[in-house]
Amino acid sequence: MLVMKTRKVDIDYFCEGPVIGYKIAIHSPDEIPSVQHNYYRLSHNSKLSLIAQPELTYITPDLKKHPYSSDERYLRYFKVYNRKNCLDECISNQTAQECGCVGFYSPRGPEVRICDGRDLFCPGEAISKLLEKLNVSQRRSEIEAPCGCLPSCTTLQYEVEISNLPWDFEAFARALGAPTEVFDVLEPAGLVVSLKSKWLLPMKRQELFGIPDMMAKFGGLFGLVMGASVISFLELVYYCIIRPWRNDYPARSAGWQVFPWTA
Repeated sequence: MLVMKTRKVDIDYFCEGPVIGYKIAIHSPDEIPSVQHNYYRLSHNSKLSLIAQPELTYITPDLKKHPYSSDERYLRYFKVYNRKNCLDECISNQTAQECGCVGFYSPRGPEVRICDGRDLFCPGEAISKLLEKLNVSQRRSEIEAPCGCLPSCTTLQYEVEISNLPWDFEAFARALGAPTEVFDVLEPAGLVVSLKSKWLLPMKRQELFGIPDMMAKFGGLFGLVMGASVISFLELVYYCIIRPWRNDYPARSAGWQVFPWTA
């Protein structure tokens, strides 16, 4: 267990709000953490347990022309390409163009400054303008296509199970007979991160139906439909043309005529 400590004199309720603690993010090694959107809250005097299950997805060689490989597309602020890095760079470029600065958490070059208190809300407004210009909603996933951010060939994500319980460190230390004076100036918190299983079952992304498969399936279906259509067409011709004609013009008997007996 990792025990983190915060000095009570460093707690600023005006800056951080009423919820004081830590933001924990679990992410792929080739991504920067997005603690402003996706995170797990670890409050003081509590214990947070995170059980992670990796999910690795790769694609077959015949699909590599649709997603991007990690070194196929150039990104200015990242050495490795993936969809999240591409989105972060696209949003950062739009924010720098609109505001002349970027948020503290955004990737930037040496010539781009970080937004201060004068333009603190400008990055959020720039993202809203970008979404409005692209006519999409507030979901970041919907700006992937306009930014040209296709999925990468290999993706690694984590499915996380969370357990958060209160943990009275001072009472626990008192029960062990340990000194408790340190808790007068510190606020502790405990974090446990583990893997759900030591085995990893990767998933492969491939075509469900190729062009030959689709042609074969449509060919069989087309043949079946054509057979049924020909039979139906012949029945329609018989009942609409031939049968009414025979009823109106019955065939005359071509054999011997039989006359009735006469007295």
